[in-house]
Amino acid sequence: MGRRKKLIFFANLEKKAATHKIIHQLKDNKNNIETNQTNILNQINDFYQRLYSKDKNIENCEDSSFFCNEINTLEQNNEDEQSGYLSEYECGISLKEMKNNKSPGSDGLTADFYKIFWNDIKHTELQKQSIITLLPKKDKDVLSLNNWRPISLQITK
Repeated sequence: MGRRKKLIFFANLEKKAATHKIIHQLKDNKNNIETNQTNILNQINDFYQRLYSKDKNIENCEDSSFFCNEINTLEQNNEDEQSGYLSEYECGISLKEMKNNKSPGSDGLTADFYKIFWNDIKHTELQKQSIITLLPKKDKDVLSLNNWRPISLQITK
């Protein structure tokens, strides 16, 4: 099987697997089952906007010992080293260290796939994009949005 046919084969596998990642039903705030995809997406959007909003009252240290403790910070020169873009070399090294049969990203493709096709895909625009997906928590009610966790993977040049 040629290299291009293998790439198409793996892409089709991912397309098929993606259908299992769709939330087809979700409980609304009144415990009614919602099946309309637009309403489900709006509900997810509202849920995470509220969850991650800056309206949380964390200014009062007496209520939260976590925020009262001193937090170690990076020195300025160390901070510069730790931020910025990942190089192609750094991505390649990380990829080589990944365990096979593990999916490092939200696309469901395994580290094996990336290792085989790294030279073909390392410069593609897809490597500069990020998507957020929700993963169900193990052995939890998938109809409740509280039992899903968002993950994101972003690679930039």
